Amino acid sequence: MSYDVTLGEALSGIADELNVLCEESAELKAVYNQASTDTDLTFIKIIEHRYEDLTEEFIKLSELLEELRVKLKDMMEGVSSGR
Repeated sequence: MSYDVTLGEALSGIADELNVLCEESAELKAVYNQASTDTDLTFIKIIEHRYEDLTEEFIKLSELLEELRVKLKDMMEGVSSGR
């Protein structure tokens, strides 16, 4: 039973890290958004869009991780109840 706790803790740690990465990516996007507004430089706008894409990917990974966590929990509950 300690296996599922350890795996659950690992998934929780990954989720926490993804949340931090998502927040930091969104912050950097905001910085580049302001810079592109101030300077009107195309390459800065490109970087801003890349951070936007990266943030979206982090969100997708977080959602996938949550789905995995729920499936794992359901599976472990099934095993412990003898299903």
